[in-house]
Amino acid sequence: MKVALVANSCWNIYNFRKGLVHHFLKKGDEVLVLAPKDEYSDNISDWGLRWIDTPLQGTGTNPIKDFNYFRRVRDIFRKEHPDIALAFTIKSNIYASLAGSFTKTPVICNVSGLGTVFLVKGFTGKVAMNLYRLAFRRSSFVFFQNKDDRDLFLSHVQIADKRIGLVPGSGIDLDQFTVTPQPKNT
Repeated sequence: MKVALVANSCWNIYNFRKGLVHHFLKKGDEVLVLAPKDEYSDNISDWGLRWIDTPLQGTGTNPIKDFNYFRRVRDIFRKEHPDIALAFTIKSNIYASLAGSFTKTPVICNVSGLGTVFLVKGFTGKVAMNLYRLAFRRSSFVFFQNKDDRDLFLSHVQIADKRIGLVPGSGIDLDQFTVTPQPKNT
């Protein structure tokens, strides 16, 4: 099976999806990571996956840059034909879902937080909300990491119940992030 992971940074994959990537690789699956180049790109490439640079302006609202990101993801899906795509982070969820609808690639989204979309009023907020509606109606499945975010989101964007799930957070690798006592007087 060919699995594409789509995120806003290689740092995100390195810190939060390492276990998932290694699970797929151990099963013999081919793993692609679509994320912008950053200081973690080489680290994740060393795992035996294939990283494809997908430039993304993570926090901006430039429609031309966002459209170029969508086109890049769509073109990669067309060329690579992943069996499934797993998307993380807001823009990756939106644009991977839309790209998947054009390429018949099933996309599973993970919503770890709602971000500022639900706080921004005016034109920008309306555009973002409409993009969410459009994209998530095309997603194969959407996971939320807490019930409150799920309920708030669903009050604005209707998705069929059979395509929604809850996961109890991303989890962390306790070998990578060790527990240390809190410093005194902080």
